Amino acid sequence: MGRRKGMGITEEDMARKVGISELQLYAYLKGEDPVPADLPSRLYAAYNIRRHIVMASKAVHIRTPEPARDGPAQAASDRRSLKSIVSFIKSIGAEKGMNITDEEIALKAGISIQQFEAYLNGRKKVTNTLSTVLWSAYAGLIDSHQMEAMRESLKHTVVLIRNRGLAVGADITVKDMAGAIGVPGEMLYAYINDEKDLPQDYDISFRLRSAYKNLLSDVERVELLEDINMIKAPPGMGRASFDI
Repeated sequence: MGRRKGMGITEEDMARKVGISELQLYAYLKGEDPVPADLPSRLYAAYNIRRHIVMASKAVHIRTPEPARDGPAQAASDRRSLKSIVSFIKSIGAEKGMNITDEEIALKAGISIQQFEAYLNGRKKVTNTLSTVLWSAYAGLIDSHQMEAMRESLKHTVVLIRNRGLAVGADITVKDMAGAIGVPGEMLYAYINDEKDLPQDYDISFRLRSAYKNLLSDVERVELLEDINMIKAPPGMGRASFDI
């Protein structure tokens, strides 16, 4: 931003703005010292940079494959479903740095690559069980992806509620949020710190949004005064009022 405005802002300038030495700033940047959770916010404030968080968050829900029915239309639907599952598996793999090939997927399904390609291009009718077999074969990868999506959605919601509260003069802590949905504060804190898997039988993010429906109604974006790092930082590192 400084370059766009013709300003030569250096690391020394930034360090001085937040009251630390340039050497200390470099220690943070190089990972030699743990970064105080509030440091990014202090830098934004020092340069009068405003950030906003939007209401929407991305969640991916994949429908469990249903048994196929007879008919050309169903055959075409089965092929589209297979292509969708294959594309989904490959995209999850790519996010995790894995190059999942058609050959690997065919092997997982217990069929030859030629047979797999015939299913994809419509030369052969997709079997009733193929999508289910692939779903089971990559269940660990898919479950992991969905868990990460749920966790990111929860973090987004916690930050949104906290900052929306601050905007209207309400000091809503993690403990308050946990109480609003009937879970222990320590548990919600563990969820947002990646210390505990989220339950899959209910959506905590949705429950939080429902509990604070009036606070979030008609709100499209909120100025970000405190981010997730400030919320989940341990005591003594800028957690501010988020003690459990």
